Amino acid sequence: MRNIPLTIIGLLFLTIGPLNAQPLTEAQQRARAKAQAQIMADAFLKQDLDKFISYMNPLLVKKMGGKDSLLHKFQKGWLEITKPIRSETIGEASAIFKTKADIQCIVPQTMVANYGTGEHALTTQMIAISRDGGKQWTFIDAGISVQQLNYIKSLSVNLSPELEKLLRERLMN
Repeated sequence: MRNIPLTIIGLLFLTIGPLNAQPLTEAQQRARAKAQAQIMADAFLKQDLDKFISYMNPLLVKKMGGKDSLLHKFQKGWLEITKPIRSETIGEASAIFKTKADIQCIVPQTMVANYGTGEHALTTQMIAISRDGGKQWTFIDAGISVQQLNYIKSLSVNLSPELEKLLRERLMN
């Protein structure tokens, strides 16, 4: 009988404990977005396809045929894609933008690749989306052009108007 009150107290603690968890600050959300983008970039360079795909936005993965299809496509040409890339650097995440379903930000990435004419750096913008307040992020590479942004919008990705405006500005420069 003594264990019953302890069990009840334990259940209350487990139930109430998560309710007291503090939401992440914007600085913490931005830091997590950057850190997880770096994990994705490292997986790309190390050819860790499972980890790389796990950080891709689920709408994009679905549009590309699902995880198994992506694994098959990537395995065929992965070395060819990654071989010239020397490094990938993740920049600071933008301000956080909110929609009804998630939070979003932009994370720049710069890849340095060695092609026949020498080393070249290319900076692209990644859209980072979190549905859990910034704890876990997924990414869509918006590339370097407004055309890529229009393609992303065709996937039914609900972008914050403020994020889209900032992204268009960055893509135009």
